[in-house]
Amino acid sequence: MVDAAIVDGSASLLALYAGRLRRDWSAERGANMLDGAPHYYRCYETSDGKYMAVGAIEPQFYAALCEELGIPAAEAPQHDRARWEELAARFAEVFRGATQQAWTRRFAHSDACVAPVLPLAEAALHPHRRTAAPTPPSKACCSRRLPRASRAAAGACRARRRPP
Repeated sequence: MVDAAIVDGSASLLALYAGRLRRDWSAERGANMLDGAPHYYRCYETSDGKYMAVGAIEPQFYAALCEELGIPAAEAPQHDRARWEELAARFAEVFRGATQQAWTRRFAHSDACVAPVLPLAEAALHPHRRTAAPTPPSKACCSRRLPRASRAAAGACRARRRPP
């Protein structure tokens, strides 16, 4: 048996933020590392009005991002908070220079942590989704029950609990 409550799960997911709140997290929206403040963790509009999601937090991923965008990393220091707004504007200008499809192709084999923002119907049919959970297109946005457990394992647990 699994005893799981949504409240417990939500509290667990908030642990990261609660810890940071005590140190360096600002209550101001858009002023923190994970809420769109930095240029390396946000979405950018493409020339066709679609978006690309960028999440290049670690230095090696940020270096790959800068390389793919044609921006020398030395000219775009990742953790210089005073320049985040300026660099976001520069990244936005570069992303507006091509379509989402073009950017998706460009970042397909890169470690830059960039992916297209897709409508639900397209996301359900994305190759990564099909690999992780192959489902027919008609049911592609329906999730399966989680956690996934083998019936054999459940039977083995019941068998061990029987009194002698």
